[in-house]
Amino acid sequence: MNNNSITANTTSTLAFTNEPNHRYYRHRYNLLSDLIKGVDDSRIHFKLQLPPYRPVDFLTKPPNVLSVVQDYEEIGNELFDKVDEELIESKCIHWDIANFHSLSNKVEGPKFEVGGHTWNLLFFPKGIPAASSSSDQRESYAALYLQWREPSGTADNNGDDEPYACAQFAVSLSSPKYPTNYVMKAAQHRFTEEEEDWGFTRLVNHQHIHQGNKETNQDPLLQGGQIRATAIVRVFKDSTGGLWHNFLNYDSKKHLNIVGIRNEGATGYLTVLVQLLFFTSYFRKSIYETPSQENSILAALQSIFYQLQVSLKPIETTELTKSFGWEMYDLFIQQDVIAMKEVLQSVLVSAVRIKRENIYIN
Repeated sequence: MNNNSITANTTSTLAFTNEPNHRYYRHRYNLLSDLIKGVDDSRIHFKLQLPPYRPVDFLTKPPNVLSVVQDYEEIGNELFDKVDEELIESKCIHWDIANFHSLSNKVEGPKFEVGGHTWNLLFFPKGIPAASSSSDQRESYAALYLQWREPSGTADNNGDDEPYACAQFAVSLSSPKYPTNYVMKAAQHRFTEEEEDWGFTRLVNHQHIHQGNKETNQDPLLQGGQIRATAIVRVFKDSTGGLWHNFLNYDSKKHLNIVGIRNEGATGYLTVLVQLLFFTSYFRKSIYETPSQENSILAALQSIFYQLQVSLKPIETTELTKSFGWEMYDLFIQQDVIAMKEVLQSVLVSAVRIKRENIYIN
């Protein structure tokens, strides 16, 4: 038997060669190779359903070789970023969708449980028109989202009054018969009542679904009017209360016992410097213990430090900038933070009348 060429009559004919552009076929169908070892007949008949053979150009990216059904853990490890939080649960679910051409614009998948939360997939087979710009009219896309429904009663929300879930997830559409033929995208998100679903409006274009992808040499995802939606979901604990938070309504006082400072104009450099000085414990103690005069820079800094400790909401630097003698237009002049540190340090050293080296900020 010729080891360099193997031909098998199946529902589709495969030709394995030693050419580099066909090596992945040998990896993909190693079962066939194992079956014919030791057999002298060069033509063997099997009742196996295999995808049709199609020559692939050497420079063309080969199709996926991992199965979305059997290799989902490996796929997830490749797609997801490492998270320094405890993994609560990881799960992969599949939803076989029939009668693709008769589906409505929005289809909800069956509910499933992961990490103490209830989820389901949202499928938009005809896409989301509002998400398409005029430049995208030539191509239409199917959209697929992961929807968080509710905590199931076992969820740990780190003491937060409002329930939420932190999850990494990947969603895909694939051929039900050939689980190595799929398109998948991944994301990570903090699911809340305001943002209960997250996903991809342009997961895969309809040409790929119906006709395949010539660039990657993939067959159509739709087979006999059926397509498979898959979700790989990993739910994590949120030890700090800020994992993947958009910080639009974040309560830092509640979770971290600290508050921030609002910018006035272009004074971001000043707010950074003030917070740096505040968290330098020796400097903060020296400022508190030094007598100050009313309306002085030292008095303003003492007031800001006190507010940073006791305020429940972000504070402002108005009192400090007034002590500088600044007018409104001064607030919109960008300053160098190092130069500002030197000026402020010089003023404070003189005000507190202690040696410069005792208050110097490295």
